[in-house]
Amino acid sequence: MLFRSMRLCGVLLLATAFWFVGRERNLLDAALVACAVAVSGAVQTYKLVVGFPDPLSFALLLLAIAAVRMPALFWCINGLSLLNHEMLLFFVPWLLWQRRLAGGRWQSDVIGLAVVGALYAGFRLWVGAHVPQATLDANWYAGKSLFPLGTIWLWLLSFVYWATDFGPLLAVIAYGLWAVPRRGFAVGFALFLGGIFAIYAVVYVYDFFRFGSALCVPLVLAAMRLLEERRGRWILAIFVLLTAISYAAWHPGAGHVLGRPEGYVQVCDIDRITIETCALPDGTVDFTRLFTGVVPRIWPLLAGIALEWLALLGIGYWLARRDQPSRY
Repeated sequence: MLFRSMRLCGVLLLATAFWFVGRERNLLDAALVACAVAVSGAVQTYKLVVGFPDPLSFALLLLAIAAVRMPALFWCINGLSLLNHEMLLFFVPWLLWQRRLAGGRWQSDVIGLAVVGALYAGFRLWVGAHVPQATLDANWYAGKSLFPLGTIWLWLLSFVYWATDFGPLLAVIAYGLWAVPRRGFAVGFALFLGGIFAIYAVVYVYDFFRFGSALCVPLVLAAMRLLEERRGRWILAIFVLLTAISYAAWHPGAGHVLGRPEGYVQVCDIDRITIETCALPDGTVDFTRLFTGVVPRIWPLLAGIALEWLALLGIGYWLARRDQPSRY
């Protein structure tokens, strides 16, 4: 049942991406963007992960952007998203920026945010009073933090994860950074990325692959912009194909690796080395050993991924400039 629920969340994400693009473009373009999401970690990561309805959160973020000019519906959708997972709180600056780009009134957003926050607080109080087995509340997280070294380590692992599970599609996002400055994509992406990174600084979590998968949202927005370019459809199709090949190369074999999702060879190997090097007898991790004991053992992998990032960023920059020299 849990496997079916997780796959249903993935289907809902793909259906939402298809609908989101199909509102403005044709069905072929909508299907192509949905395929881009499908071959990314936003779907592939969750094929064998149970209990994490994160794709539903990603779908609700897209729905919120679709309703960005309708404040009541916009905040209702975000209220539902908050009930699904509290990660939404870290994307509030990005959501407010999207409202600003759409000409939204700040008074409406203050009211909407206040109502959503109050309803959520009331819901959590009710759960705390009537569901004793719900122990992962704010009190559980209080006083626990991975900051600063653990936070930096999770930032690093996020870049590794994006390289292995989004691969060539990172070039599409890079294209969006340079191709749509007037639409505020770069500022919005900085706020979105800051939200993901802030999770690791504020909350005691290690699930970088979960929050990193939220990258599918700016991917959809950047892909839509790419489709407006000359031969943009063919370019996006090539990146989708290359990502499918890249994903298969980074995730050989089948089954679980150290309890992680299917094929997590590279990332899980980093986890294994980290545990071997930094684990303490009491079950905690000495993050001071990360950069002296772990990095020297995995530097070839990190160097290769750094080169991949540079290449994909360069390709995205070139794509953004090739037909629009006057913008720069």
